[in-house]
Amino acid sequence: MAPLVGSQALERPGEGWIRYLRRIIGMKQAQLASRLGISRQSLHRIETAEVEGRVTLRSLRRVAEQLGCRVEYVLIPECGSTDELVRRQAARLAERRVKDIATSMELEGQGLGPEELSRMRDELQAELMQDTPSRLWEEA
Repeated sequence: MAPLVGSQALERPGEGWIRYLRRIIGMKQAQLASRLGISRQSLHRIETAEVEGRVTLRSLRRVAEQLGCRVEYVLIPECGSTDELVRRQAARLAERRVKDIATSMELEGQGLGPEELSRMRDELQAELMQDTPSRLWEEA
């Protein structure tokens, strides 16, 4: 996934990939509709559905094939990598748990200093990352 992360080429054109590619290769809507065996109006509905995010993968693949293309379906973590995604979730969970512990200890008159809280948070985050990954996602 590394080569795909941050790639500007992945941004869908405002007009949608279908219309964009048709225009780039000089294919008219009626020509693509004919190749697909559907009406021009049906193709227009598919193009509109793509722009609106409602197109099905099946339709997109079928159209792509007639455009001499293929569909690549991929989920790319916003933060750059799956490792970073896990690290961030462990950090969020550790922060929440340490905050709860600190609050409880303060109520008992045993407050912790910032350095101690930071050390506790770092240790808990490391421990969480070593644990079964699915447990990181049990708490919202």
